[in-house]
Amino acid sequence: MNKLAWLGAGLMLTTACAVSADVEYLGDFCWQGQSDLDGATALLQLGVLSYGDGHFPVHGRIIPADGPAVVVSGNTEVTAAGIEATLQGSELESGDISTVTLHLLLDPVNFNGTYNVISVWSEVAGEAEAETDRGTASLVPCQ
Repeated sequence: MNKLAWLGAGLMLTTACAVSADVEYLGDFCWQGQSDLDGATALLQLGVLSYGDGHFPVHGRIIPADGPAVVVSGNTEVTAAGIEATLQGSELESGDISTVTLHLLLDPVNFNGTYNVISVWSEVAGEAEAETDRGTASLVPCQ
């Protein structure tokens, strides 16, 4: 069997396993983030699924106090350090494009914690710039 046939068989098997897996929607969860560097705030809203065995895919958005929302998706795992999530997202506004990678570390008791983020943005035809941030994330009711 050639490599393409093996790839096709693998994709079909993966799809079959994913379709038959029990997936549970756990709900929307929200965190108010505040930068340790400049005090800026943003709301993180995530819809959380459970695949079982400590695997939680998440999909949602970051809503900054002053700017457009950034659509994000990622994965959350229960680790020895706590609840860790890695999110990736992007947004396009007025010819500028940005990407975001965010790492969230939450206390499994109260779901509060910290975040670290790197953002890269550019005008479509311009040079890229990067910025990092870190801060606190507090669980809040979703609006």
